[in-house]
Amino acid sequence: MLIRLWGTRGSLPANGVRFSRYGGMTSCIEIRTDANDVLILDAGTGIRDLGKSLMPEIESGSIRSLHLLLSHWHLDHIQGLPFFAPVYNADSGLVIHGALAGEILDLNMALGRLFDGVQFPLKWKDVPRHGLRDFTAGDELRLGSACVTTCPTCHPGGCTAFRITADGWSFAFTGDHEIPLNDNDDISRTAVTDRLFTFLAGADVVLADAHFTEHDHQAHPGWGHSHFCQWPKPLAERGVRHLIYTHYSPDYTDRDIDRSLAELHARYDGLPMTIQAGQQSAAIDREGLVDAGGNEAEHCEICDFLPYLSGHAESHTMLTTILRKARDFTGADAGTIYLRSGNELLFAASQNDTLFPYSQASKAVYLNSRIPLNQNSIAGYVACTGKTLNIADVYCMPAHIPFSFNPSYDKKTGYRTRSVLAMPLREGDAASKVIGVIQLINSTRDGRTVPFAPAMESLIAKLGIITNISLQRAATIYDTIERILLAGNMHDPKETGMHVLRVGSVAAELYHKWAEKHGVDPEDMLVAKGQLRLAAMLHDVGKLGIPDSVLKKPGRLTDDEYHIMQRHTALGASLFDGGHHEIDRMVHDISLHHHARWDGKGYTGDPDIPSPAGENIPLCARITAVADVYDALVSKRSYKDAWGPEKALSILKEEAGTHFDPELVDCLEDIQDIVAAIYDCYQDDNGKVVAEDESARYLV
Repeated sequence: MLIRLWGTRGSLPANGVRFSRYGGMTSCIEIRTDANDVLILDAGTGIRDLGKSLMPEIESGSIRSLHLLLSHWHLDHIQGLPFFAPVYNADSGLVIHGALAGEILDLNMALGRLFDGVQFPLKWKDVPRHGLRDFTAGDELRLGSACVTTCPTCHPGGCTAFRITADGWSFAFTGDHEIPLNDNDDISRTAVTDRLFTFLAGADVVLADAHFTEHDHQAHPGWGHSHFCQWPKPLAERGVRHLIYTHYSPDYTDRDIDRSLAELHARYDGLPMTIQAGQQSAAIDREGLVDAGGNEAEHCEICDFLPYLSGHAESHTMLTTILRKARDFTGADAGTIYLRSGNELLFAASQNDTLFPYSQASKAVYLNSRIPLNQNSIAGYVACTGKTLNIADVYCMPAHIPFSFNPSYDKKTGYRTRSVLAMPLREGDAASKVIGVIQLINSTRDGRTVPFAPAMESLIAKLGIITNISLQRAATIYDTIERILLAGNMHDPKETGMHVLRVGSVAAELYHKWAEKHGVDPEDMLVAKGQLRLAAMLHDVGKLGIPDSVLKKPGRLTDDEYHIMQRHTALGASLFDGGHHEIDRMVHDISLHHHARWDGKGYTGDPDIPSPAGENIPLCARITAVADVYDALVSKRSYKDAWGPEKALSILKEEAGTHFDPELVDCLEDIQDIVAAIYDCYQDDNGKVVAEDESARYLV
């Protein structure tokens, strides 16, 4: 069970930056059980945003049941109902429950007053029919997987407190209630309060009315509300573990609430109970508030991520990083980023902590795995329609929806996909075309799979905007490198464009394996891996400075010509002397030293720069040397046929310790399945540097 606060104010909404943290919307609470039954307590202005977040699930049929329970009929608790989108959807399955009190004889009467055609333009009779259930405070309701007990409170016109028990714990909402100031207060009010405290006893979490401070409460007797200090001691004495406040006066700013909370913590420091102030959009589980979930928290998380993401220069590792961050934000066990490629969706990044280790996630990038771009699959539906899908359990979706879940992968691996959040990635603003989909699987909490909280959608949407910007930046960087490579390809047509893609990719995966063995921080590893992939592609850029008479000579080179050819290493390095970006420095080292040997018998192409040996050779150059020679061995050349991977690897192992870093040769052997996927992806079929589909430029 997970609770989300959509409105925390009482009386009327509060607006402005001074109310941004604790929120300005009036009372509305969402309760979602593990079985995806959704219960809503009260319909203040916060219910408008809740309704918008629920509509994709309602349209997909993933919500098992939807119940709205109204504590009473005061305006601040029902004023958002006319703006609650599911009210206007005849297929929403909405059931409204309302307490009978005072002049309210039935729900139709109460709702007719709200939808009266005068103060609101529609009349209740013109709204689609929904289930209406009257109850009296004190009744017990069974709503899906949740047991709801009720209790009357002390409030003008009557009000109901709710206690919801599901999934092994209980959450209680006091509704509006006035606790007597002293024992001499009205005896009936004292009796109602005693009954309420008994009702709340033993609850894991209580959300309580804190409309007033202690000082302000004294000036408002009989208004039907309590102050902050009246709840902690009696609830702690009755075994309540977590107390959270709500229904703040619209006069109280964030600073006022902070001050009240600090005073409470000082006064009740010794109580065996946590005391917290509820924030709009915050989530609550059995341990109290679990995240702020609001704009400020989202802003901070995204801002903290941006500087790190700026270090990424290429799309493969950047998308891997973004997917990992999206999973961190949502607690997702697995996920995939798809990019559009013609009439298909291409797997651009894929992760699953349960099924395969982090290093094996690389393999999926090169497998060219893809699904049709149509509305039959979850990802395809999101890509085609631009709509977000938040599905609690993919095995419990209704049959009439256009998309379905393919269980074949679960059957093959034994994995159990349950909750899914799939959101579109757009090329520009919200109205522009969808370029891909980010799909997250199995949000987890305390070792259990739970639905993705609606507030997560906003955070992932912001991450999607950053993804688009980052993809554009990565494509721009690659476009520059591509032009250099095309120039080299025109100068030396014997070198295929796929050769540099393979060398770059194999070098990146070699570094990934090496970094894992050496305990490199995973985030630092991803940045360096992406930079190396691009830098290794430019290992032979210095050949642009070699005369055609040498570079294009069909036969064997003379000794003098061979010395001229060797100069390509120094020439390439000179192009990147003094570079300020890490890629510039990496290209410099790779160009200069990719023909260095482990035993020191290599060359730099500059007589004034001796060739280093062993670990004095820059790591990026040692890695590129292994990737470059391996590709030369397994590729067809004018002077040789292609060798098989086993034979090529055996040659490298023979040269380990003399020509090559022996540890890197071992790493290459360890990742042969990933290398095979790379060669399937980048075959010498047309000699182009980039794939034919323009969308794939984001992936190379």
